[in-house]
Amino acid sequence: MRAAGFRRYGGPDELALLEFPPPVPGRGEVLVRVVAASVNPADTHLRAGHLRRVLRLGLPFVPGCDGAGTVVAVGPAVDGLAEGDDVVVMASPRQSGLYAELAVLPAAQCGIAPTRGGLIAAAGLPVTGITALQALRDRARATAGQRVLVYGASGGVGTMAVQIAVALGCEVTAVAHRRSEEGHVAGKLVLLIAEHRRGADRRRPSRRVDWTR
Repeated sequence: MRAAGFRRYGGPDELALLEFPPPVPGRGEVLVRVVAASVNPADTHLRAGHLRRVLRLGLPFVPGCDGAGTVVAVGPAVDGLAEGDDVVVMASPRQSGLYAELAVLPAAQCGIAPTRGGLIAAAGLPVTGITALQALRDRARATAGQRVLVYGASGGVGTMAVQIAVALGCEVTAVAHRRSEEGHVAGKLVLLIAEHRRGADRRRPSRRVDWTR
C-alpha cells in the first residue's frame, strides 16, 4: 500500500512516497479505500514537529486528519456500516492518517457521506464541519432568530459556520477577505452582511475597512 508520509520532522520536502503492508481492520474498525483527503493546519504542525513535546508519533508517520472514501472491509462488532458504503472519516492525530490508499479507522469515526457533491468535496467536511457545529450548537447554543457574527467566513471553518448558522435560523454577519486587483490578499477585510431567512438570501458588501488600524 502506498502512502504519503514522513520519516523525520521538517518542512514539506520531508513528505515522501512510502510503502506499507495493507492494513487489516480489527474489532470495531473498518478498512476504507481513500478517495480524497483534506489538508489541515494540524497536518503541517505534526510534520514540522511543533507538537512533538505533547504528542509522540511513531515514525514513519502518515498525516491526514480527515477525508472520504469507500468501506472495503469491516471488522467484528461493527454496526451501521457495510462494505461498499461511501463514508466521510476523521482520524485522531495519534493515528496514522489518510494520505494513503487505504486506512483503518474505528467505525465510530466514520459517517455516511452526503449523496450530493461527491466524495472529493466531502473529504473536507469532518474537521471543519464538526468544529463549526460544536462552536455554534454546543458552545454558543445559537438558536433561531439570533444574530451571529462569523469572523474569517472565507476559511474552512468559517464557510461551514455560516451555513450551519443559517440552518439554525440565525441572521448571519460574515467577515471575509476581499482579494485586491493585483490578485493577492491585500490584508483588508470587507464586511459582508448576509441576512438569511427562509426563502431569502441577500448579501451586500459594505465599505472596505482596514481592521489593522
